[in-house]
Amino acid sequence: MRRYLTEKEIDDMLDFIKPNKSLPSDSALSIVKNNKDRLTNQLKKQKIYPELIYDLKKLVEQNYYKSLIQPGESVGIIAAMAIGEKQTQNSIVYDEQVLIRKNGEIFRTTIGQFIDNEMKSSVDVIEIQHGSFVKHVSDVEILTISQTEKIEWKHVTELSKHPTNGDLVKIVTDSGKSVTSTLSHSHLQKKYSEDGKSFEILPILGSELTINHRIPVIKRSPISEYVVRSILISDYIKYDKIENGYVYVGEEKLLNEIVIDEVFAWFLAVLISSDCKFIDVKSIILKNTSTNIDFDNNMKTIVERFEITEISDQGDPSKPSCFYFKKKITWIDMYIEHKISSPILTTFINNLFKDKAVPNFVYSLDFEIIKMLVKSWFEITRFSSYVNIETVNEIRFLLTYLGINSRVIKVTDNHYYLKIQKKYIQLFENIFGMIIFLNIFEGEECEESEEADVSWEKIVNIELVKEKDYKHGSVYDFSVKGNETFALFSGIVVHNTLNTLIKG
Repeated sequence: MRRYLTEKEIDDMLDFIKPNKSLPSDSALSIVKNNKDRLTNQLKKQKIYPELIYDLKKLVEQNYYKSLIQPGESVGIIAAMAIGEKQTQNSIVYDEQVLIRKNGEIFRTTIGQFIDNEMKSSVDVIEIQHGSFVKHVSDVEILTISQTEKIEWKHVTELSKHPTNGDLVKIVTDSGKSVTSTLSHSHLQKKYSEDGKSFEILPILGSELTINHRIPVIKRSPISEYVVRSILISDYIKYDKIENGYVYVGEEKLLNEIVIDEVFAWFLAVLISSDCKFIDVKSIILKNTSTNIDFDNNMKTIVERFEITEISDQGDPSKPSCFYFKKKITWIDMYIEHKISSPILTTFINNLFKDKAVPNFVYSLDFEIIKMLVKSWFEITRFSSYVNIETVNEIRFLLTYLGINSRVIKVTDNHYYLKIQKKYIQLFENIFGMIIFLNIFEGEECEESEEADVSWEKIVNIELVKEKDYKHGSVYDFSVKGNETFALFSGIVVHNTLNTLIKG
């Protein structure tokens, strides 16, 4: 039987209308009240079957969003300048990388790729205007900054994409971190009270940023509460069967579960940093260019865990899974070459690192394992320059789990340095017990407290990026529950500007 809606049902139906955080609070709250009052008066007069209440809520919400100004929509010259430019063109470019946690799993991706993939499903995707879309989500989290300068995981409530509708701006901080956004994307600033005893973290438009303005950059990331302590080979390969703890491919078998301890963390560092070759998809060759005895012993420990037979380097291997190593001398240097012949292990490692510099599960390891992985990487690379930009960026982020700020220095198109900021050298030595050969940069004095998870770094460069030079058709944004901010993989934290795009 049809009936009128209760006050509580109406309140629940309109709870998506939120204050616009880029407006003065009194004005924002007044707008919300006026919008809700107008809709409440209409809803009070409607009779509805109770089972259709949820559908009505979705319809009201969808029509509400469609009534809002499209990003960049012409609403008259004065109104466009006052509203369209300031309130609606605010998002991040496709290629900006982010760290996402979905259903407990942490992974690195680009904001554009992630949101495009999420929007492939038509479920809960709302088209505000042509080319502008919003989707509600409940299983996505991202790193944010709180008003007490703590970095923490918070739920994303909505995803957004829309046309650029104008030029973009790229800003670079003193430590070399950068972000490219629309000119009206909200960044963050630290505003102190008149007596200087308290502060607020507030939004500021990209168009209002200047050289020497300070923005928050992550110096310490939280260790995941969902700690990964083991992985299964069967999750990464096609196999014939699993039996008695072994995974089988044809006649070959291998222990399926890999316990992630400090030795395996060392092995990951080797795979990340070494000249690793795959031969006929059956063998792995790793080079110990430092000829360190610990390297050789650790390799033996790893293959023993996989129950791979160690054989002489004389003659051809006769076992389906075997391991051997031998010294090689070139006119440049000497190194020890380790060869593991195992189709299953080779396929597993190949898939583990496919299209990524560091496996996603690394972001969910505990402090000691991350520490061992990073320390081993520094030891193996001997603090030297490194070719793979993706790898040094990954190590740079892993250092934030340890509370250390660093920067990536470009030497040539294919050569990069990872440098540690001088103020973190003592902490680096305390954690790793070494500073030899360490590349160091001075850096500006950052505004920060010991308890804070962020440093407030100065902007050293601002560059206008023309819309015609941007190769992607859309820009992207999140709406984040609670803190209304989100962090990029670069470490820069920006304001949650989706609220100014579609809410209130």
